Amino acid sequence: MLPKFYQNCFQNVLTPAQYKMLEILLMLLQFHKTVTIEKLATVFPQPIKFESRRRSIQRFFTTTSVVDSISVVSPAQTMGEK
Repeated sequence: MLPKFYQNCFQNVLTPAQYKMLEILLMLLQFHKTVTIEKLATVFPQPIKFESRRRSIQRFFTTTSVVDSISVVSPAQTMGEK
């Protein structure tokens, strides 16, 4: 799924719950190329109500720490650029 480099970086900057959610969302995005939050909430494997899943996904994408963590891991880092 994710290259080892990205796995290590994300595990270091995200909480275990955030990392697991990222893994699941990336898996879903591989199968559903064009998505909305509602579509992701429909297929997200979490045993809670649709509205709760939708809010959970929306919070994940709007959480500052998650957005900052993901933007920190850039392609330039994988090439060894400093």
